[in-house]
Amino acid sequence: MASSPISQTKARLYRNWMYWYYWFRQSPISDLKKESFSSYGEDKVLLKYLPEKAGSYLDIGAGHPVRGSNTFLLYKRGWRGVTIDPIFGMHVLHKLFRKGDKKILGVAGLESGRMNFYEYSPTEYSTVSDNRNLELMESGAKFFRKYKVNSIAVKELKCETNPSKPFLLSIDIEGMDLPIVTGLIEVGSRPRVICIEDSADKVEIRDLLELNDYRLMYSSGLNSIFVHGNYLESK
Repeated sequence: MASSPISQTKARLYRNWMYWYYWFRQSPISDLKKESFSSYGEDKVLLKYLPEKAGSYLDIGAGHPVRGSNTFLLYKRGWRGVTIDPIFGMHVLHKLFRKGDKKILGVAGLESGRMNFYEYSPTEYSTVSDNRNLELMESGAKFFRKYKVNSIAVKELKCETNPSKPFLLSIDIEGMDLPIVTGLIEVGSRPRVICIEDSADKVEIRDLLELNDYRLMYSSGLNSIFVHGNYLESK
């Protein structure tokens, strides 16, 4: 028997209440004074190759604005950039705690438009990849909901940079890392440093980056840090 409109409304209100309660608990106020914000200290390693007091970054799949962030330490030092994330709760937290950044609610893709997005708990598992979603389902990951999100084409990101400039590209997008890196390379983007989550495509990503004169300088087991050879040779 179908549920009544009243029951459906109550269920929807309960889901919305639980959603915002969850994000309220994600408040990073207690974390703001830490010396490192990345999951395994990757941001401290990044400072070795990005020592400037000011610079820029493109953070694709930015996630939480502080906790587990590879760019927040740079933000605290005075850097500013663009953060992209499709989860509305994260978007709100970025607006509250990283007012200096440009914030895009959506995902990076090969083309502009609308894409299916599969949100999981924890949110780090969330993905636009149908294949990755199936893998997560089979593994027993906690699925939250499916909905449409805006996709911004790589060519529209305007990531025009070269190794001489203090610029970080940080990528954490389950199942789409390789296509996005490939797309950025094809449009001529050459960030000095690329921090990318280790994924099933990490061998292909490493081969692609090494072919374009990037060198693997550090791996935490979660993220790998690549630095362009031109910058390394200039030191």
